[in-house]
Amino acid sequence: MSLKTSLPSFSRFLVFKKLSRSSITQYKGKLSAKEKLALAITLKCKKVINLQFDFKIKAFEENSWDLSGNISGVITQICVVSLEDVKSRVNIKVKRQFIPDKVISKLSTQLSTALNFETDPLTNSIDLADIVVEELILELPNYPRKGGVYVKDVTKKVLDDTTYNVLNENPFAILSKLKSTRDKIK
Repeated sequence: MSLKTSLPSFSRFLVFKKLSRSSITQYKGKLSAKEKLALAITLKCKKVINLQFDFKIKAFEENSWDLSGNISGVITQICVVSLEDVKSRVNIKVKRQFIPDKVISKLSTQLSTALNFETDPLTNSIDLADIVVEELILELPNYPRKGGVYVKDVTKKVLDDTTYNVLNENPFAILSKLKSTRDKIK
C-alpha cells in the first residue's frame, strides 16, 4: 500500500518542471476546515486546531532540489490515562532533498552516513501534504498524556474506596490476612 493511498488527508502538489532553477520558490499553506478534519482522521487524533507550513524549494546540482521549512500548529489528542483533551503544539523543522534515483543509487552508502536529513527520489512532482503528514506522525506522541495525571489518580476516581485500598495494599499483607482468616476457620 503506498503512502498516498493510505494517507488521503489533503493535497498540495508541486511540479518540479514548473519551478525556476534560478530562484527560490516559497510555498506557504494553511488547511481549510475540511482538510483539518481529514488530517485529524488520518492522524487518529481528536482535532487539528491549527496547522500551517512554510517551505522553500531551490535547485541545486544538475537535477536536484532542496526543500526546507517549517510546519507548525496545534493538535488535540486524547490522554491515554484520563481520556481528557491534550493539546500538542508542534513546530517541526523540515529539510529534504529530492535527488534522481541514479544519483541516489551511486551514493547510497555515502548519503546514509553523511547527511542529517532525508533524501527522497526525484519524481515529476511531490505532494507537500505527504511530507506534512509524515513529519506529524513522527513528531506527535503515540501515547499522549496530560501533565500531572497518573494512573493511580484516575483509578481512585473510578473505584470505590474499599476496592482501591485492596488494590493498593501490600500483597504480603493480603496473604497474612488470608492466613489469619484460614487459621480462625480451623
